[in-house]
Amino acid sequence: MRELTKSIGSFSWAMTLFGARQMLNALQPSRAAGSFDAVTRETEKQLGDVWRSTFQAGDRMQRSLVDLTVGMFTLQALDPRQWTEAASQMAGGAADAARRTTEAAAGAVARPRVPPPGRSAAGPVGPGGAAGAAPGAGGPGWGPMG
Repeated sequence: MRELTKSIGSFSWAMTLFGARQMLNALQPSRAAGSFDAVTRETEKQLGDVWRSTFQAGDRMQRSLVDLTVGMFTLQALDPRQWTEAASQMAGGAADAARRTTEAAAGAVARPRVPPPGRSAAGPVGPGGAAGAAPGAGGPGWGPMG
């Protein structure tokens, strides 16, 4: 629990500094976009198959919506091919997302997760072999308090 708390604090601090840096990068949109894309890709790597598929589908849809919205303020809005292409991309993305999410979910159900040695399904195995041993006894918890 202590490591989780430290990690949450580090993450919050990193996101605060990243946000401040991106405010400065707003003067250079391509640099800001590159930074956001890099963080997005690293975050995407942390997602499991089902969540990654869901993210990718939503990402494609929102990117298509941005293109469609920006296109409304340019001459592209007068080109029916642009509307057809955007609608096709969004529909195809939704169908692809549904297929990939279903496949990923089916794969996750088909392969049960086996805990690593020294751990039970409930967590680490403490002294005496019981999961969830008392704090300070080598099991999960905040550690010795005193």
